[in-house]
Amino acid sequence: PAGVPGTRLVASLQTHDQVGNRARGERITRLASPGRVKAGAALVLLAPFVPLLFAGEDWGASSPFPFFADHGPDLADAVRRGRLDEFAAFGWDPDDVPDPESATTRDLAVLRWEELGTPAADELLSWYRELLALRRATPALRDGDRDGGAVWLADDEASIVVRRGDITLAVHLGDTPRRLPLHHDPREAPEPVLVSHPATPLDPDGVVLPADGTAVLRWVPGDVPVKGSPWTGSGR
Repeated sequence: PAGVPGTRLVASLQTHDQVGNRARGERITRLASPGRVKAGAALVLLAPFVPLLFAGEDWGASSPFPFFADHGPDLADAVRRGRLDEFAAFGWDPDDVPDPESATTRDLAVLRWEELGTPAADELLSWYRELLALRRATPALRDGDRDGGAVWLADDEASIVVRRGDITLAVHLGDTPRRLPLHHDPREAPEPVLVSHPATPLDPDGVVLPADGTAVLRWVPGDVPVKGSPWTGSGR
């Protein structure tokens, strides 16, 4: 939509529609590696759009969100048949489709708050919080300017580098480590902000990311080229 600022558009990694319209209502944490979930969160939260977070997404809630309803006797059977027919057309086994009119299906969707405080939940929650804090503190990340940044996509579409203001986001979804050029002015020096893996090599030619790796850098003016030694980020 030409001329529409990012502040009028919503972006998300998952929504109740996307999750609920799967047969079993699996969240993205059940479908993608932890590294890819972090990559997706970074791409959404550092984009020029208004981010939407689905309930429990920020700490990796494991509870599914299958479609559930309470239509009463006049519609219940029709809804059951409609769901089975719809998912059969997509190749899902009817036995994998929970009864949408059952209270048990509704109970599956309730967040399991006891998961908060576990190592996995704390790690992902910290990742979201740090990304949100960076967005809040960096005007270029929340100005909604869809034309003010730059994006470089690898030929195989497995890697992407996004620059907005003085922040660069590098994501690699390939199966093996890869060096990503950062397309920066050689007079700039990188300041690591956030990385998905504890140690990520950074040198004048770019950043080396492992499979499903993410790195967020801030560029500061400098006259000294980046040294070839690795740096250690937060690992969160």
